[in-house]
Amino acid sequence: DGQLITLGTWDYKPPAVHDIPLQLNVKFVASMPNPSPAAVLGSKASGEPAMALGAACALAVRDAIRAARAENGDLSPQLDLVLPLTVERIQLA
Repeated sequence: DGQLITLGTWDYKPPAVHDIPLQLNVKFVASMPNPSPAAVLGSKASGEPAMALGAACALAVRDAIRAARAENGDLSPQLDLVLPLTVERIQLA
């Protein structure tokens, strides 16, 4: 019926290192090619989107810097962060 049955991402727990089984048997099926021109070596997926989780940190830092600037009267939307973020780059922002 389309009703939300979870609290969204609050209930989602990304797989961690302890979620990997001690023995994992994998079989590749050769007769299932991926026709996508964007696929790397015919891959179909790359597992958990670790890049999205990493981007969440950078976006949180960006929002924190904007909030700190706003508290000091700087309401400029312009904020250029160079990745990877380091302590020095965050302090200079």
